[in-house]
Amino acid sequence: MENNSLNQGTENSSQKTLIEKITDSLILKIFVIFFLMLILLIPLGLIGDLISERNNRESNVSTEIARKWGFGTGGYKSNNSSSL
Repeated sequence: MENNSLNQGTENSSQKTLIEKITDSLILKIFVIFFLMLILLIPLGLIGDLISERNNRESNVSTEIARKWGFGTGGYKSNNSSSL
């Protein structure tokens, strides 16, 4: 009887529960890391798009300001026709 209860104790300790199997699984850990990497690529792409959009906007605004203020005409144009 006593021997039987000792055998049951060793059988229970050698069997892993489902949670222990999941936490010890190397394949599952690799899959979770891969999944997180894929999920984090989404904000990375959005930030890259935002940076390129702002660079284009900066270029367009600089061109527009230069055009309105006359800096893109190749020199200063004066309306005063008198010369010294």
